[in-house]
Amino acid sequence: MQKVIGVLLIISEDNITPCVVIIFQFNAQPGRHKIVDEEKRFKHKLNMLEPGSRMLKWIGILIVIGLLLYFFRFRMVAICVWAVSGIVFAVLLVLLAIESHQDKVLNEIAIEENKKNGEI
Repeated sequence: MQKVIGVLLIISEDNITPCVVIIFQFNAQPGRHKIVDEEKRFKHKLNMLEPGSRMLKWIGILIVIGLLLYFFRFRMVAICVWAVSGIVFAVLLVLLAIESHQDKVLNEIAIEENKKNGEI
């Protein structure tokens, strides 16, 4: 099933030939994602313990460097260093959210397998 979510009108350079682009949204069918083999569902499982601790160390180092630069009146450079530390922190949060989702799905798969085997 599809639903139109927007229409975009583009005029060419000669201002004579209009081109209409219709944007569709396709609704996923419920339960369709369970067709994928459970073994192949996540080819790469994120483990953010080691990389996450390294990223936190770098965030701390960048914040301290930013404070030192700010103290020595290199304000713009300090703001740039703090921005980089903020970007690294945002990337860390995104990766942690992905790992959390993977853990949740794999846990649900394990619970379903245990119910099939009669272990619960």
